[in-house]
Amino acid sequence: QLGERIRGLLAAVTDHPLVADVRGVGAMLGVELCHDGDPQRPAAEAARGVIAKCREDDVLFIGAGLLGNVIRILPPLNVSDAEVDRAIGVLVKHLRAAR
Repeated sequence: QLGERIRGLLAAVTDHPLVADVRGVGAMLGVELCHDGDPQRPAAEAARGVIAKCREDDVLFIGAGLLGNVIRILPPLNVSDAEVDRAIGVLVKHLRAAR
């Protein structure tokens, strides 16, 4: 249920040109960033920038993937709906602003 909730909130950015994929199992998800959604053009610098902006808003995400272009989402299972909404809202805000 937690993973479905997060995926639903991330639906707001799946059409963004940098978002190549949202993948994972359950609540362990990753948002892969690539230029123009092309997996051959990973956007590691954009991922680092989004993660840094989220940190400025007191929300922590970490980078992942061999190329560093994946934003990892792995909340504790006892996270509240309000905390999920806030955290993913911050992520969505900074993904929308990313170039």
